[in-house]
Amino acid sequence: MSYIVNKENEIYYECGSSSDNALFLKLGDYKYVITDGRYITEAKEEANAEVVESRNLVKKAKELMELLNGEIIFIKGNHDKFGEKFKIIEYNGYKFMLIHNPDSSYTFNFDGWVIHGHHHANHLDEYPFINPIKKRVNVSVEVIDYKPVSLDLIIKLIERGETIRTIKDL
Repeated sequence: MSYIVNKENEIYYECGSSSDNALFLKLGDYKYVITDGRYITEAKEEANAEVVESRNLVKKAKELMELLNGEIIFIKGNHDKFGEKFKIIEYNGYKFMLIHNPDSSYTFNFDGWVIHGHHHANHLDEYPFINPIKKRVNVSVEVIDYKPVSLDLIIKLIERGETIRTIKDL
């Protein structure tokens, strides 16, 4: 399941491929990583968050997300049974498409910026954190260093007009 949660202009992204499954949430001052066990070590080492192991990620995530204010948007990943295929939002004069796979046909005629996951930190030449040529923002957890990224920061980086491979390159 891929989740994008828009709360106080912060984006949280959960990996959504068959090889990993982890949900990253920030609720106020508390940060959580919910995983079924495949990301326990990485989460403890990288995320600086409380790690919650659960066999039912969706149920546990919904329990925690009930504590959130704001709109919660479920974006369907390539292995998921529910969620929206994509969602278009506008913020500070920018139009964004939230989608799991940036190569989906839904993105072909979209004139705004595509915020996506799917490729993780693979193929960073083609799917970097900020790609001004293709108007893409890769928010896979490995690319954003397991930390939330605000829409304000994304817009600031977009306006620089530079390719940025990962958030660690800032």
